Amino acid sequence: MMKANHVMKFLLGAAVIFFSGCSDEARDKIADVIHDKVLTVDTHVDTPLLLVSENFDLGMRREPKKIFYKLDFPRMEEGGLDAVFFAIFVSQGPRTPEGNESAKQNALKIFAAIKDSIA
Repeated sequence: MMKANHVMKFLLGAAVIFFSGCSDEARDKIADVIHDKVLTVDTHVDTPLLLVSENFDLGMRREPKKIFYKLDFPRMEEGGLDAVFFAIFVSQGPRTPEGNESAKQNALKIFAAIKDSIA
């Protein structure tokens, strides 16, 4: 019985062989069909940091002028991105009860901004 990584290597190899005989246009069409049929997920998105630091609207298309301007709902739809995992990052600060509470409140603020944007 083949292990999962062997199966993936086989499928990748088969895809390389298959696609190597195709024109660029045919490859693009096949890739588009595959992309449209699979669930596409970005597993780490830092955009929520913008939701609390700037007047940032996820519903508005923005060009990526900053490192974090990589995601918005219009470009998700245009690119066929089905879902994302929003990262909630806060600096640790002092490791005291007050510092921990401050980090927790900052994280909750970012989480609330995510919920508001999605709503």
